[in-house]
Amino acid sequence: MPELPEVESTRRKLFPFIVNVKIKNVKVLHSTILDNISNHQLKNKICSKKIINIKRIGKNLFFQLEPNGVIHVHLGMTGRLIVDKQKPLHSRLEISLNNGEKLWFSDVRTFGKVAYFNEIPFKYRKFVDALDGEYSTQWLFQHFQKRKVPIKVALMDQQGIAGIGNIYANEILFYAKVSPFQKTHQLTYKQVAKIRQGIKVILTKAIEAEGTTFSDYYNPNGLPGNFQFQLAVYQREKLPCFRCKTPIQKTNFYQRGTYFCPQCQTQKQV
Repeated sequence: MPELPEVESTRRKLFPFIVNVKIKNVKVLHSTILDNISNHQLKNKICSKKIINIKRIGKNLFFQLEPNGVIHVHLGMTGRLIVDKQKPLHSRLEISLNNGEKLWFSDVRTFGKVAYFNEIPFKYRKFVDALDGEYSTQWLFQHFQKRKVPIKVALMDQQGIAGIGNIYANEILFYAKVSPFQKTHQLTYKQVAKIRQGIKVILTKAIEAEGTTFSDYYNPNGLPGNFQFQLAVYQREKLPCFRCKTPIQKTNFYQRGTYFCPQCQTQKQV
């Protein structure tokens, strides 16, 4: 599933092609992609409007329109936004622009969603973005003290800090030398400070590498990300830890593959 770095990389690649460009037409090719609006309503709401900005909050993209309105896009598990004059495979939505370009939503598994709102809903505006959000170590420490859940679960909860999924939660906790199984209320202030630093460092590096590609993710230009070549633990089961040479372990935890170094991240599973 695309996480914050993949969604941010998508936003940056799209920006020069579609911002300050008017929407000429829209065709819904797979009706289940629409979340809160009909095909006809979407066409009436967005055609002839100019896209003036693309804002990202967590894993969500918001195409802000002039004079009003926003298109909300969530890529789901396999969704991609592609700028191309030709129709890509698995296309679910086609937006024609008045500069001659076409924006496509391609989605193999059809879990991605498109919605329309008059403005960005409050539930998203109150999200604390993992990378761009202004949150202190003290705020994060207090937030974790209230949770009493495994730290990996807390990192992936979009209602806490938004944008982190399974891949980057593994990498952040390895960076911070914190066990993914440690309960949030048991974390020390120093551990939380290291986690906060890890969030910024790992996500920034992943964006610089234009995301992680194992199978489905490609940016709007059709190119894969490169952060998979920098991963320290994710999908490195039985390979030596880069720090201590102990084999990386994998376990299924809360139905997600969890990778960790049993030596560097010492707390046992609880």
